[in-house]
Amino acid sequence: LGLRRCGTAGLAGCAAAPTAAGLAPSIGVLVAARAAQGAAAAMVLPLTLTMISEAYPPESRGKAIGIWGGVTGLGGVLGPIVGGSVVQSFGWQWIFWINVPIALILMPAAGRFVTETFGARTPLDAAGLTLASLGFLALFWGLVQAPKHSFESVAVSLPISRGLALAGPLAVSGGQPHHPRRAL
Repeated sequence: LGLRRCGTAGLAGCAAAPTAAGLAPSIGVLVAARAAQGAAAAMVLPLTLTMISEAYPPESRGKAIGIWGGVTGLGGVLGPIVGGSVVQSFGWQWIFWINVPIALILMPAAGRFVTETFGARTPLDAAGLTLASLGFLALFWGLVQAPKHSFESVAVSLPISRGLALAGPLAVSGGQPHHPRRAL
């Protein structure tokens, strides 16, 4: 779909979804807005490394990725502190407004400075995607049940074992689809 197009669309979602969350009139709207915010963030975050790779020459790319990692780590540390302060001082709705101006500034910058690039055209591995999704869903479902039940209980052990059976081969293969005919 294109690096710039996906990045800009993800940033637009990172502005629109928290706006909807901050203005949510009900818990249902808030949950839907948070889900949309997660989807938008899932579009943007993986693309940031690709954008760095496109924007920096090989000799300075390592430094840029190091700065990216440092800023990301710092956000993980300072986010709860800043978020808690904002919620305590202004109310829970204000936590959603922090990302809106950042996304609104980055959208035109991405449109102007990010080169539109496309990855290799590969077919979608629908079977692998389905197995991985079901496997991770089962695995996380079992882990979510663990505080209520013991790990030996069927409510925990069965979903975890099914999740490992479904998603485990993906981890072993390094995420690469297995195509036995191509090896011949």
